[in-house]
Amino acid sequence: MSIVSQKKPNSSSIIAVTLIIISAFVVFPATVHANNSTIKRIGVLAKRGPEQCLAQWTPTADYLSARIPGYTFTIVPLDFEEINKAVEAGSVDFVLANSAIYVELESLFGVSRILTLKNKRLDGAYTIFGGVIILREDRLDINVLDDLKGKSFMAVKENSFGGWIMAWRELKESGIDPYRDFRELTFGGTHDAVVYAIRDGIVDAGTVRTDTLERMVMERKINLTDYSIIHEHRAEHEHAGFPFLHSTRLYPEWPIAKVRHTSDQIAKDVAIALLNMAEESRAAKAAHVTGWTPPLHYQPVRECLKLLRIGPYKDLGKVTLGDVLRQYWYAFVLTILIIAFMGIAITYVQRLNRRLKYSHDELEKARNGLENRVIERTDDLQRANIELNREATERKKREEFIKNIFESIDEGLIVIGKDYRIISVNRAYCVQARKSAADIVGQYCYQISHHSNTPCYENGEECPVKYTFKTGKPQRVLHSHYGDDGNTITVETISYPLRDLSGNVISAIEIMNDITERKRLEEQLLRAQKMEAVGLLAGGVAHDFNNILTAVMGHGSILETKMKNDDPLRMHVDEILTSAERAVSLTRSLLAFGSKQILNPQPMLLSEIIARIERLLSRIIGENIELRTFTEDVEAPVMADPSQVEQVLMNLCTNAKDAMVDGGLLMIESELVEIDREFIKAHADMEPGPYMLVTVTDTGTGFTEDMREKIFEPFFTTKEVGKGTGLGLSSVYGIMKQHNGYIDVYTEQGKGTAFKLYFPTAEGEVEKLKAAVLPPVVGGTETILFAEDETAVRELSRNVLEEYGYTVMLARDGAEAVQQFKSARDTIDLLVLDVMMPKSTGKQAYDAINELMPGIKVLFISGYTADVIAKKGVLQQGTAFISKPFSPHGLLRKIREVIDT
Repeated sequence: MSIVSQKKPNSSSIIAVTLIIISAFVVFPATVHANNSTIKRIGVLAKRGPEQCLAQWTPTADYLSARIPGYTFTIVPLDFEEINKAVEAGSVDFVLANSAIYVELESLFGVSRILTLKNKRLDGAYTIFGGVIILREDRLDINVLDDLKGKSFMAVKENSFGGWIMAWRELKESGIDPYRDFRELTFGGTHDAVVYAIRDGIVDAGTVRTDTLERMVMERKINLTDYSIIHEHRAEHEHAGFPFLHSTRLYPEWPIAKVRHTSDQIAKDVAIALLNMAEESRAAKAAHVTGWTPPLHYQPVRECLKLLRIGPYKDLGKVTLGDVLRQYWYAFVLTILIIAFMGIAITYVQRLNRRLKYSHDELEKARNGLENRVIERTDDLQRANIELNREATERKKREEFIKNIFESIDEGLIVIGKDYRIISVNRAYCVQARKSAADIVGQYCYQISHHSNTPCYENGEECPVKYTFKTGKPQRVLHSHYGDDGNTITVETISYPLRDLSGNVISAIEIMNDITERKRLEEQLLRAQKMEAVGLLAGGVAHDFNNILTAVMGHGSILETKMKNDDPLRMHVDEILTSAERAVSLTRSLLAFGSKQILNPQPMLLSEIIARIERLLSRIIGENIELRTFTEDVEAPVMADPSQVEQVLMNLCTNAKDAMVDGGLLMIESELVEIDREFIKAHADMEPGPYMLVTVTDTGTGFTEDMREKIFEPFFTTKEVGKGTGLGLSSVYGIMKQHNGYIDVYTEQGKGTAFKLYFPTAEGEVEKLKAAVLPPVVGGTETILFAEDETAVRELSRNVLEEYGYTVMLARDGAEAVQQFKSARDTIDLLVLDVMMPKSTGKQAYDAINELMPGIKVLFISGYTADVIAKKGVLQQGTAFISKPFSPHGLLRKIREVIDT
């Protein structure tokens, strides 16, 4: 308790008290801050100007405003001269600056770091950086730091921590004073300018911050081999993963710190929000960071500044009269006042001293209490940081777990908001869209998938996302998407609802599977099945057709031979035979398409077939079409039926002739090629190895893409009705397939077509192809056992053979043929057996008869297809065989050939 005197004080006392009170206020200034303000100002070092600073950090302020309710954050750009004043005046609540400035602010004004930024450099995120001292590779006179004495040197800026101060420390510790020992010390202003100055020989050496060289190499501005590094540091043990070249120690990146008056609670809220900042967020991208981390230790920065005696340590060890006056000026004032008013105020001063002592004791108690509170609050902040770090780690683990699930899905997956903007994507979708996640997130889904500026449902397409938003149910549809290259891909899209805890649909998960290849294979399979069905149908009816046509052609030929030339009915018989020949050709084309006709393969050279048809084509293609053939000297034989290969080339050349109504160029080329697995994967089901390639090219009308897909289908034709059967190219396809070959077509409408025929090469002795010469039709006196289950064919054959002198014994099936042979075995010279007969097949009948008379001559006949006959074991090397339908002369020649062999 104090006692207030009622005595009126004199003027000298009033003056003394007033000066002392003023001194007390000067000594102990009271700073008032609007801690309760909802506007929080973040002071940022604007090293590249206010505009760039605002562009880089305003998204971070917006991010904090959105994450921390009740507060609005703004960015205050500060240059090197303004930042200390702003912190001292309390006009900012947080400060973000380089490591050296932070240490100075901490020393002068007691700011406290809360987080350290994770800087995004090239392809990684780093919380540390350093400096690198470089020179040109051809400067062999500079190998160590000591060699820099007397040389010219360039740094970025005098206050640049990574671009000068770090290197200055290394130089000083090596006994070099750059301001004294360098011939010239200049500052380039930017890191790139320093690198270019060294490259161009303007200076002997220089220093820039780490990652500058690697960035400029990636930007193709320089070649790293043009530079050498001095005093290269290997990354310290605790920073073993640091990838960039450096010549200095590594120091922590920029911290964000709270100013002394800022509350711990708002600092904690800011720290939590920044720790949870996603790398893909707009704020992180604008700031060129990947996020934030709990604050690092900045002792290395203090040691650097202390060694160089700059920043807060610029006057370390110096004590001047000015320092004493600034530190203790109030004592000098008090001393002068005491001396001046000693005589008149000694009593009052004594009393005042007692009060001052009391105040001092109270102040000491308050200070001690304040220190204890600071210690307690610091402990609370450390515990909060530990808890915050633990929460952030657990959250990161959960996010990583969900992200791993997200990325492990092979199908493209995107999350779409109710405004149809893409919220998130996985790696598979980025591959499908051929874009990075950064280019996709935030875009409308129809802009990426359909390259359209309007939703797909407005363009008449079914939209699964709209259905899911409307009904809350999944939806599956097929869509056609378009890539940047214009190619169309077929995508199976499934949309699932994503709900909040209340069950409301807040977004949609869309899974997309590229089924273009599957659709293509399904279409190929469908075409193959359709073509196989036609082949099976042809094979199924071929036997009956051939039997009928054998009877028609046989009886027609007999009737024709017995008629006079002037018989009025002869023209009708000729028409019957002509129609029968066309039916035979049609049946054979169908069998060729189904790869079911009987082949007579032998080793042959394709050049001989090309030479043979060249002579024939030159007479039929017309004078307005130029024919050229090219065959290489290096040629390998192929195993093929010459007549079938000739039919293939004739069909292609005939089509080419029809496509060049106004004339053109027809080329036939052959070459030996090597087919590898890449070609097979892209084109056909073939075996890798050497192939003979025959190419038939014309300059005709060509095909459309739709027509190209159908040209090998039976009965498909581009010709007018009555001018083609539509079986020419389908028979070509079947013959190539039966030869284990492959046919491909390249066409362009209005320019021409090229058919490429691939024949697998074979080994074997090649015999010269001989022109077929039909022997004369002659008869004989031998006895023939003729077994045939078709009555018309059996009776026709007997009439023909008996007319030419043969004795004929008939059998209706294999079993009857065996019985007939047993009864007249000594008189029978030849067996003619149908392959397929009831009770016993022709092969079974022959085996039984051959046991009775080994070596008996036999001729097999059949109207069945090659695959059916092969199953019965008839088509073996050296077996005589004639297929139905056959003419009477054809049968007579074949029988005479077998008997005479």
